[in-house]
Formats: sequence, C-alpha cells, structure tokens
Amino acid sequence: MKHGPHKDPINFGFMSLSYIIRDLKKPPATILENAGVKQGDNVLDFGCGPGSFSIAAAAIAGNNGFIYAADVTDYALKSVQKRAKKKNIDNIKTINTSCATGIEDSSIDIILFYNVLHEVENVSMLIKEFYRVLKDGGKVSAADKHLEKKEITGAFTGRGLFRLDGENNGLMNFIKV
Repeated sequence: MKHGPHKDPINFGFMSLSYIIRDLKKPPATILENAGVKQGDNVLDFGCGPGSFSIAAAAIAGNNGFIYAADVTDYALKSVQKRAKKKNIDNIKTINTSCATGIEDSSIDIILFYNVLHEVENVSMLIKEFYRVLKDGGKVSAADKHLEKKEITGAFTGRGLFRLDGENNGLMNFIKV
C-alpha cells in the first residue's frame, strides 16, 4: 500500500477518532447487513483500520463464523485486538499485509474492502488474492469515497474475475465468477 496517514501514530489516532464519529452516524452492523454478512460467514476485512467493521462482522457471524482483519500497520491490528479482547470476541485473527493474506484458498464468504482501493499499489495482485481466497460465488463488498464508481468497477471487472452484482446504499458488490 502507498504510504498514507494511517502509517503515522498521531494521524492514525485522528483517523480512529473520525471513525468513532462515523460509526455513530452509520453503525457498521447496518452497513454489513446491507453488504450481506450473515451468521456463520467467514469474512476478510481488508484494510481494517481500527476495526469497526471487523468487530461488527464478528458479532454478526457469531461463533460459527470467523473474521480476518488485515491491515498494513501494527497500530490498526493492535486496535482490533484490543477492541476484540474488551468485547470478549475470539473469532478474529489479525494479519499484517498489503496483499498476500496467507488465508486458505476458497475459504472466505465475503471480503469487506472500504476506502482502501485508492491506497493499493498493485491492484491486479490484490484482486487475484481476493479471487483466490473467496469461495465460489463469494463476494467483495467495496466502496471508496476517494474514487469514482467506474474506477472501482473497472478494478474488479476489468480482469474477468468478478462481475458487478449491484449496489446497495453506496456499497458495490462484486461476485466471484
């Protein structure tokens, strides 16, 4: 990933604070319901930041589901771990990565990919990684306020690995083909 404000501890703290405010206005659980996260799902939250979506996904997926929270910074991963411990959530694993996740092939039901695409240096490699870890028929729920919809769509559909499956409240859903 490109060097962004999330790599500096002070800026990460300000970003985390802004996410707390965002989460009050738009609760992550509501967004994840629109994305289609459900009980028993295995979820990859790629670019998890401080973990708002990871924690909410863990609650929705329940004990039969599992959440992988991936980010390039230790600040983010430590935040997720701390929040999970505080809420007694034990179905989250953190992964420090900018691409390769180490997750088993075809094991993920849904990937959450929010406001990260604009930071990715090698989009092609990341899209291939998403394809590899997703189950057949699995999907990516994507949004990026820094990009036009056509840029997001092109990143996923331009390689023939995904097709757009519609939009729901600002989220674009891409299905593995």
